[in-house]
Amino acid sequence: MNSPSRPRNPKIKKTIKFLVLLAIVLAVAVLQDFLSSRYHEYPFYASESFLFNLFWVFILPVAAGFRWIVLSLPFFQRLKSTLLRNILFVAMATITHLILFSALVHLISWLFYEHTFSFWRNLKYTVSQDLYKYLLIYGASTLLIFRKNKSLSPTNPALGFKKNLSFSSGRTTLVIPTEDILYLAAASPYVEIHTPGKKHLQSGTLKALLPTLDPSKFVQIHKSTIVHLKYVQSMHSRLNGDYDIVLSNGTELRLSRNFTESFRKKFEEHSTS
Repeated sequence: MNSPSRPRNPKIKKTIKFLVLLAIVLAVAVLQDFLSSRYHEYPFYASESFLFNLFWVFILPVAAGFRWIVLSLPFFQRLKSTLLRNILFVAMATITHLILFSALVHLISWLFYEHTFSFWRNLKYTVSQDLYKYLLIYGASTLLIFRKNKSLSPTNPALGFKKNLSFSSGRTTLVIPTEDILYLAAASPYVEIHTPGKKHLQSGTLKALLPTLDPSKFVQIHKSTIVHLKYVQSMHSRLNGDYDIVLSNGTELRLSRNFTESFRKKFEEHSTS
């Protein structure tokens, strides 16, 4: 099976958006320091204000790094308590961020400033003054980065998922192995089940059917379409954010931009398994 061509530079777009957002946050933070200095009538040093607001730089990479750790290490997968997992995530991310930030301030001030800010002094100051910010930021981030990973318990990918779809057609009960399904499409109040050379109708909805299918094999590509990764041959851009997926039997299906990222991730996992 040929590997589908990938969307053009999705990571570059995300990086640019992050850098723009980071620049805006830093600018606002420095402006706040300036206004505070005018209000309290003390000197304002733009370079120092910028330096000490660099703690924003580490939020995304630290959160992403520990998200990967929590979702990958067996220790965290064996944890049954979501609360304990979140507490460990917040604690590890906060400690790491504090150390990295204090080290960065020390290094930059040593290289470019007349006065070097001590690592330990800055660490103590940050803990005493800003610890609550880190706890709030990483505490709130758990609601976002783990919302799709409610259970981290180790599972057999095939356990609990249907190997066959059975339904009545007149007086006959049809049984279709899920391995033979090319794709499923919504046709309210039915679901179309497409196999090589044939189409079947089953009453129900894609929303109810999707959780019963093995997620390592089936992926939703549109609000009205689920495809079997085994039969995907290629995909081509529509130049508007959407894509056309071509299956092994020549069928073309639309891949919505809302499902592109999850499709690519699951396709890569399927290809390497």
